[in-house]
Parts: sequence; structure tokens; C-alpha cells
Amino acid sequence: MSAMEHDDRRSKNNTTFSGLPVAEKFQQMFSAFDRDEQYRPEYDLFVKGVSYAPEGDVPDFDAAMDAVRALDKIVTS
Repeated sequence: MSAMEHDDRRSKNNTTFSGLPVAEKFQQMFSAFDRDEQYRPEYDLFVKGVSYAPEGDVPDFDAAMDAVRALDKIVTS
């Protein structure tokens, strides 16, 4: 079972998300990132707090989003 299928099973209580095609799940995620101004500062706070990368090597929010968009293209193509 793929990780995304496993996650889909966990979201049974969220009928608006459960069962959506993977591409639509990515789109909803990107839409949430675009709408919610708190994602960027929350990302910085969390990632800088848990990263083992040397100072200056931690990807910023934009670099992380670029990586996730590249992943989206790989997974959904």
C-alpha cells in the first residue's frame, strides 16, 4: 500500500478530502498554502527548529514549495 493510500484511509472523517484523486489533493494543499498567510512563518519556525542542516542550508519556504511542486509533477504525471 502506498503512503498516499494509507493517508487516504486516515482521512475517513474528512469526506471532502477522502477519496479525492492525488492531483486534486495536491491542488487543495497548494490552495491552502496560498490562502493562509500563517503557513510561511509556521514553516520557518518549525523547519528551523527541527532541521539538522547547517545554518544557511535549510530550505526556505519558497524552495520547499518548489520542491513540493516538482514532486506533484512526478507523482501526478
